[in-house]
Amino acid sequence: SICGGVLQDPLQAPSCEHTFCQICIQEWLSRAQTCPIDRTPLEIDQMKPVPRILKNLLSRLVP
Repeated sequence: SICGGVLQDPLQAPSCEHTFCQICIQEWLSRAQTCPIDRTPLEIDQMKPVPRILKNLLSRLVP
């Protein structure tokens, strides 16, 4: 399942722009090749790193 915590090593789906922890989305996509939120077709090689500004903001949430 996909965690609901602060994103660790976040990746973003290009078509729907949903964002997930790298480990969570890798585990999910090994079982189902869809976005866990809206079920848009998705493969791990399509995932993109999040923009640097978002990554910087997320890093401030982790102690």
